[in-house]
Amino acid sequence: MWQGSDHCGWDDTWYVELTDDRFDIEVENGRPVYVRNPEGMAGSGFKYAADPDLEAEVPSSATLIGEGGGFELWFDQADHALIYLVDDTSVEAWALSVNFTGCA
Repeated sequence: MWQGSDHCGWDDTWYVELTDDRFDIEVENGRPVYVRNPEGMAGSGFKYAADPDLEAEVPSSATLIGEGGGFELWFDQADHALIYLVDDTSVEAWALSVNFTGCA
């Protein structure tokens, strides 16, 4: 997981890349990258818009794939479009970037 670049104005944007081969997701630029993209700061190349203020619910088919730092990360193999970041107070749905490019 990494934070967006301050010099691009993306410091409120966060990214997570799924590097485990058990996630059978095909994307154009290598491994799947999911983005917390409030207000569309990091562009619009997402299958769904991720709105951190939206009340999200983890699907019953989702699997816990990681935890630490006070949060859990959930992935739904049936629908690759979103991952779910869960803490004690909220659930955020982060969108799959369909054509990820970083800030130069």
